[in-house]
Amino acid sequence: MYKKHNTIFFMPQRVIFLFFSLLLVFLMLFNFSACEGQEKVIKIGNQAVLSGDDKFYGDDQLISLSMAASELSPVRIGGFDYRIDLITKDDEGNAEKAFLIAQEFVAENAAAVIGSTFNGTTQSSIPVYSELNIPLITPSAPGEDISGGYQNFYRMIINNSQKIENIAGFLSDEIKPEKLILIDNGEDYSVKQIDYIIEIFENRKISYNKRYSVKYDTEE
Repeated sequence: MYKKHNTIFFMPQRVIFLFFSLLLVFLMLFNFSACEGQEKVIKIGNQAVLSGDDKFYGDDQLISLSMAASELSPVRIGGFDYRIDLITKDDEGNAEKAFLIAQEFVAENAAAVIGSTFNGTTQSSIPVYSELNIPLITPSAPGEDISGGYQNFYRMIINNSQKIENIAGFLSDEIKPEKLILIDNGEDYSVKQIDYIIEIFENRKISYNKRYSVKYDTEE
């Protein structure tokens, strides 16, 4: 997935609270040790791109998760109150850096991790967390093949296939255009999306007029 095509995911407070509450239900299934006289903490990793041109994705995620952690902490598990400790790390939107960041979260005993921002960084992180069955929950990576069958991977959004199927259904059932022109921006992600929507149209015997490829220019 190309970075410029990711969806901005500053999530409403109500959605984040529901999301965090569900995460805490997950964590209640884990065996947390609680020692008398010591503060009890659940460490939640926040893995995102927090530098460079795409840092606004990570900034939005950090704001949302910080709000949720502050409002929901402490959480009661097994008769003890646990403070939610949000640990944030920047994987720079780079798959190799994401792999190293995942190892750091494992070493710091993160109970679960939110992230990563993009398909590539998420995919490279999953195997590391899978070794200890640490839940990895992405709010933004829609790639269909990134999970690789791992049981520790979850996402808050629909995947790319579901997204295109919904768009095709909306166009054919609700818009019902007299003329339809399909445009991609020449990049692999965009081309594949249009290819798939054409496949759906052909199966449903929906016609379109033309397809164009227009190069993406950030200056225009």
